[in-house]
Amino acid sequence: MNPQLLLLEAAPEALRPVVLSRLSGALQDEILGWPGSPGPALCSHIVARGTTAQRAALARNRRAAPDTVLALACLGDPAIADRVLRNEDASRDAYLAAARVVPAHYLVPPPDEPPSIYGLTKRLLLAVELDIPELTTAALAVLHTRRRLGVHAPLLVRGYLGLLRTVGPVAARDAIRPFLPLPDDISPAVRHMLTGPADLGLLEDLFERHWGTTGLIAFFSRPGRRYVDRKLLDRWPHGSLDWEVVEAAHREKPLPEGAASYLGRQVGCPEAILRHRGELLRRSAQDQAQRMAQLAEHDEELPVPRLEDMQGRPFDYDEQRTLGAAVERGELSVGEIFGRGAPAAAALLLLNQGSALREGIDAQLRDFAVGHLGDDAAAWSVAITLLEEFPGTPAELLATAAAAVRRCDRRAVADPRAGCV
Repeated sequence: MNPQLLLLEAAPEALRPVVLSRLSGALQDEILGWPGSPGPALCSHIVARGTTAQRAALARNRRAAPDTVLALACLGDPAIADRVLRNEDASRDAYLAAARVVPAHYLVPPPDEPPSIYGLTKRLLLAVELDIPELTTAALAVLHTRRRLGVHAPLLVRGYLGLLRTVGPVAARDAIRPFLPLPDDISPAVRHMLTGPADLGLLEDLFERHWGTTGLIAFFSRPGRRYVDRKLLDRWPHGSLDWEVVEAAHREKPLPEGAASYLGRQVGCPEAILRHRGELLRRSAQDQAQRMAQLAEHDEELPVPRLEDMQGRPFDYDEQRTLGAAVERGELSVGEIFGRGAPAAAALLLLNQGSALREGIDAQLRDFAVGHLGDDAAAWSVAITLLEEFPGTPAELLATAAAAVRRCDRRAVADPRAGCV
């Protein structure tokens, strides 16, 4: 989470949309877009009543909740849908909803457009998954002309299945005829799907086994699939997941980290999978913090950093992690960081390291900030605007913002024509 967002989320809940609206467009885009996501209250406000620019920024936020990104994709705005499709961590449902909104040429580009292989494959997959015959036929034609893509089996089979459903076997066969005969490296199962009898039910079962929920679980269960491979998943169909199949697989054997990470970002993910994912993330963060603390303790050349060592500069990554571990262990309080850490933006970033005690840290941050700024939207907006370049501590930042607004108020009383915050 960036420090500006961290400070905005410390404001009273009802005040956050007002404070956000007072910030510059560039700062709003930075706060809403990356890194970190606003809380549920502010996200709900933006979906319901935000500006197009605010919604577009939130739509590309890779940490925004799946339901939030899906709601944005369903607004029917092509500019917002474009941001959803560029969001690498959006859900399958959000991608499909956005694909229904963008112009057809976005999914099936003209022959002279040179997008990346993976970006093009993802768009063509979405095009055939909409089950619009003309769009599917055009997507398969692009796949055939761009030989560098090879014969992309799931795309070809999904397009063929869609045409079988919508226009029948004759037109479906015509659409895949340019790909025949199939290369030798095509698996027997895929070869049977494309050249065997046009039995729709049988083909749908085979497709599910290879690229549906069952196939996805098998994919993540292979050796070496601990983490998410985005390039491979961009080439994976986006159809609805069968959560009963997912839960059954998880009960039989806990899902690996990559599967839990990917499935946890999908709309409708069961609570058991979300808890499992959260536990894996917490364990990973705690292990990392422990390793950093041990390294600092036993390596004489790497002393444990202190707030006093900042001397007006941000800590590097290792220093942040080490101090973050101290926050988690309760050895460094929010009050100490607010009063002694400088510059203010770097000090606030230290509070973002403590994942295990997130709720307690956020509560202390809110108490401290509200104690200085109260419910004055102008003071909050000044503090957030000044934060990035402010050389002093967070406490000094908040005091400066509050004082600036008081001076402005006095000028406004003396001269109503005077400019104010």
